[in-house]
Amino acid sequence: MQQLDPQAWQQHALKNRLQSVLLLFVLAGFMSLLGYLLSGTMVVSFLGLIFVLIVATLSSNSAGMLLRAYQAQPLSPNQAPALFEMTKQLSARADLEYLPVLYYLPSSVPNAFTVGTGKHAAIAVSDGLLRKMNYREMAGILAHEISHIRNRDVWVMGIADIFNRSSA
Repeated sequence: MQQLDPQAWQQHALKNRLQSVLLLFVLAGFMSLLGYLLSGTMVVSFLGLIFVLIVATLSSNSAGMLLRAYQAQPLSPNQAPALFEMTKQLSARADLEYLPVLYYLPSSVPNAFTVGTGKHAAIAVSDGLLRKMNYREMAGILAHEISHIRNRDVWVMGIADIFNRSSA
């Protein structure tokens, strides 16, 4: 398998981050204009302050809240040694600085998701997923979730979620 040149990957990642920030500013500008037209300057200023506070605390608070909402429980290496070893190897291959914390979801629905960033990153896997997937399939799912951490997709998805919830 051919690997992407590290410099080309860095340029691509930077371009994606810039596009995300630009999109964030365009959406914020559009919502500010709409708020101004409907409510005036004071309301827009207040909502802008609230938005900045939400974005500033997004990575530290949303992960824990989401995991609690799903009743996720942390897994220990003794409970799932193969899963931990797989996560450790995939994280090393992805050059992650910190090993994501693994969580167990008590649900029969096959599901996995990633929350948090950096040293606060976590991967949740459901009971249904653990029961239905073989070793290779589970490695693919974990690699996919680790790629979200590596590429900082979780932050962008969180921002998109804020806009989605605020427009509903």
